[in-house]
Amino acid sequence: MYRASLVAVGLIVSPTLASAQFCFRGRPAPHCQSYLVTEFALAQRFRTPWSESPWVLQWELGALVNRGNHAALGGSVTVGGTDPLRVGVKARFRYWLGSQAALDIAPGILLHTSGASGLGFTGHVAVSYGDWLGAGLQLETLPGSRPFGPPKTLIGPRIQLASYPASIVGAVVALIGVLLVTSGTST
Repeated sequence: MYRASLVAVGLIVSPTLASAQFCFRGRPAPHCQSYLVTEFALAQRFRTPWSESPWVLQWELGALVNRGNHAALGGSVTVGGTDPLRVGVKARFRYWLGSQAALDIAPGILLHTSGASGLGFTGHVAVSYGDWLGAGLQLETLPGSRPFGPPKTLIGPRIQLASYPASIVGAVVALIGVLLVTSGTST
């Protein structure tokens, strides 16, 4: 009786699970009901003081849920920066422009900026293709602090890798960072 109940539940639930497919690489419904967001982005800041790098690296991890055939909602955690390091959260909206292209709008809050206190803003608007690569515009407002001076607004172009390429590049960059940090502390 117990096995028959499990089989009956399995037969009822399995079509639901198949239709509510979770994907690693984002695609519009009906291909994916929900999917992982993995992005590795490189942004260049306009009008950077000479003492700061104009480049910003950013790694994002999150999830989106398709709401109909053209829209998806979700969120992500973002870690990045060159100097200072920044950690934040973003709300994510994706509008599918077709079966491959999408428009992403992702406003968020910087919860931690190394060397500063207070919250900041981070956000980007980008067009992506096939959840493999994309380009857009990034905006950040960093909180003020003694080492960094008054609050700063950073804006510039952004290129991004997503899904598999982002996971590989992000892991390699993280490994290089760990190696650089550990080699600097062991001498």
